[in-house]
Formats: sequence, C-alpha cells, structure tokens
Amino acid sequence: MKSKKILIISFLFISVISASAQQRPFSDWDATAFCSYTRYHPFKYIRADNNWDILQALRNPHPRHYLDSLGIKNTESQIMLLSIEGFVQQKENGDWQSVIPIFDSIQTLEARTLSLNIASDLYKTIKSDCSFFADFLSNEKLQDNAYSILFSYILDGEIWNYFNSYEELKSAATWNGMCWFFYSPRSFRSGTNQFNNEFHLCWTENQPDFISKELNSSDFVIPFLEEFKKYEKIVSEDLKLKAISLGMIHENGTLNIPVIDRADKDSQLNIISDRIIKAIVDYFTDSGIIDSFQDKFGVSHKKLACTILYHEVMWDLMDLLLGDKIIELPVVWKSQNKRDTYSVIYIEK
Repeated sequence: MKSKKILIISFLFISVISASAQQRPFSDWDATAFCSYTRYHPFKYIRADNNWDILQALRNPHPRHYLDSLGIKNTESQIMLLSIEGFVQQKENGDWQSVIPIFDSIQTLEARTLSLNIASDLYKTIKSDCSFFADFLSNEKLQDNAYSILFSYILDGEIWNYFNSYEELKSAATWNGMCWFFYSPRSFRSGTNQFNNEFHLCWTENQPDFISKELNSSDFVIPFLEEFKKYEKIVSEDLKLKAISLGMIHENGTLNIPVIDRADKDSQLNIISDRIIKAIVDYFTDSGIIDSFQDKFGVSHKKLACTILYHEVMWDLMDLLLGDKIIELPVVWKSQNKRDTYSVIYIEK
C-alpha cells in the first residue's frame, strides 16, 4: 500500500567553475526532483555511499570495470539498487549508464539562455492576466498569498494536469518521477510541497528554518486537514495552539489561509488560472520548443524534455513577475516571523 504522496521540488545552489567532466560533490550541483515517493526521497539514494560518484562517471555508457579504472568503488548490490530505483540501466552490450540527466556548465548555460528567451516571449502573453490575477487576490484580501497561489497553484500546480504526471516520467520501486542536475545556480527559485494533494506549501531554500520544521510533518499537517474537513475549523487545543502560532487560523479556529475549490469552474480565481495555463500549454505544444530541447540535449523522451524545460521557464517567469512588481515575495520569507507562515500555504479541495 502506498503511503501519502509528497511532491518536492528540491534544489541546491553551486558555483560554476568549468564544463569539465570531473567528479564534483553532490552539494556542488543544482539538483531538481519532480517526484512522488513512499518513504525515501530519490536524493537519499543518490547521496548514499558513493552513488553520486558512480552516476557522474556513467553519464556515458561504460562497463563496470571503467569505474574501477577511475578508482570509484562499487559493488554488485550497489549497482543493483541503483538499477531497481531507476538511476542506471544496462545496455544490450552490458555497459551501464546513468538514466538521470546531468547537464555540465556549458549545457546549463545554453539551456537557461533558451528558457529565458521562451519565458520572455511567453511573458508578453500572460503578463496582463497575471497582473489581473494579483489585483483579484488583493480585492479578496489575499494579497499576502499572491506569490504562493500564482506559483504553487497555477505554474507549479494545475498546469501539470496538462503536461504529465510523475508516473509518465518513470516508475521505480519506491518513487515515481525524475530528477536532474544542472551545474549552475539560480540566484533564487521556489518549489511546492503537498500533502494528500490538499495541503500545499510554497517554499524556497532560503526560507526560515521553522517552516520546514513545523510544516513538513504529517504529525501536524494530516491531523490539521482531517479536523478542518470534519469541522471546517480547528477545535483541538494542541492543533489550535500550533496553528495560531503559525498564523494559519484565527483565535476562534477558523482558517486564515486560502481554501481553493478546483471544481468550481465559475470562480474568478479558476477562470483566470485556466487562462494563464492555456496560454503556456498552447505555447509549449505549438512552438516545437520541446522537440528542439530534446534533440539539442539528448534527453531520452519528450515528456522528460518538457518537464525539465518547463521548470526552467517557470522560474524565469516568476523572476519577470517579481522584477515588474506584479507580485512580491511571501511575507514570511522577508519578515522571518513565524506568524506570517500563512502566506505560503493554501488548501485545495
């Protein structure tokens, strides 16, 4: 039986040095995972032992003794685990190769130059709708949630229903989806965690420590959701105390975070959301950019090429929106105040 699925878009920041194929530690790479998992995040496997060294060495197909020639220790059980969990595959001639895309610094520069050009073009189409959306949220007294809703609900949320699911990318023993690596940092980007496809948290690497500590826990989030669905407010004293401290509820237990009804097709929020999503999906579908990206960088299949490229475009679009002050960073990321945590959370029903 599968446990709850948690979407994590995860990333690390590094410095560009060169495009050489030398072995670099995991912490030096910009790592992204678009996945669901039952127990262990895929990065747990990659960071265990010297698995990351093996994956880097096998960017191109090689027999196992090639690892020995590089002084990279490996065992049969280690290679077997990496194969079962979908990180390497054996070719017909017996060679082994990493399945996960690993972009060197030159490839990263080329990919991100392309993504920024695409985002700049797309931005002309969606800017007015994004501005209207931000104004709508402000009128609904949800201006503090504009960033998290625009990013996590639209650009990193509902749009995936029109692109692809984790399972369409790859299904391994304990996780579905894919991860990939760029050798260049973005100065800023955000991600989305979700619990039970209902509780959504917009997060960034530079957020206050208390956010991940308090909210990446089923001990609080799942009981919170269950109680809200039962009573439409929080009644348990222990849950109330914690939720109030995070600014998630009012003193009477009613929610201080947005609740979005995706099924309500007539809501202004969903009408504008769908318009933004359609413009982006149509651009990706009709322009031929996915095929070009796949061919240029040798990505194994079209759905994966779309997933990687869209992530980069998505972050570029957010940078453009922030630059034009159509949206602002969530309050909690700026204030570092625990009671402002409400600004990065919403519930979808």
